[in-house]
Amino acid sequence: MNIITRGNRALAILALTGLFGLSALSAQNAKAEPEPDSIEAISTALGIDVADNMCGGSRKSTTATAKMLSMATLAQTKPNRIDPASTVSQKSTAMDHSHIPVAVPEGVPSPRLSATLTRDVMSGYNLRLHIDQYEMTAPPIAVAMENLMAPRINASTGFIQGHAHLYINGEKIQRVYGNSIHIPATQFREGMNQLNITINNHAHMFWTYEDKEIISSLFVNTGTSKLVTYRFDSFPAVIE
Repeated sequence: MNIITRGNRALAILALTGLFGLSALSAQNAKAEPEPDSIEAISTALGIDVADNMCGGSRKSTTATAKMLSMATLAQTKPNRIDPASTVSQKSTAMDHSHIPVAVPEGVPSPRLSATLTRDVMSGYNLRLHIDQYEMTAPPIAVAMENLMAPRINASTGFIQGHAHLYINGEKIQRVYGNSIHIPATQFREGMNQLNITINNHAHMFWTYEDKEIISSLFVNTGTSKLVTYRFDSFPAVIE
């Protein structure tokens, strides 16, 4: 009589699991990666299912899809480095508000934001922000944080004031106070990347309009001649 002990059964299961795992891995490696020149190909490369009618959907649905892509991209990157300046220590009351929404006040024109990225002739990349109905400024000097949370509006134009935040592959790179930024090539990994720009008040909370985040996203492939393979703007600006 053959007696299979619980321990032997476990070892057999582990051996079979390893065998099937190696076979699946070999088959997966044999598949050629699709050229990420469309949103379907990008979603396939990132391992998620995206409806092919994305561009014809509502702004809310496209925002949700863009966030799905953002989450998938972030899942493939290394864990975010924690910036000591943006965390709360036991001896400091400083807080990072960059993940807190703040609504554009009623009656104020909706800011509009788009971004373009080109290769620099010497090295790296040049990012250009196209902004309408929004005033980019540095934070005022010697103003308490609680006062920075209140909306600041230019009395002559009626436009809201603030700055922007630049993220690459889910990691915050820097604040932005102007329309043009040079980005070193070292900030990108080889192949597919996601670049996000948000506009923020001077307390660093991100602006929303009609409950939607004002954001511009670029999917960037550093390994192809076509640098930007897909773009998403929740409230597009005029690109000059």
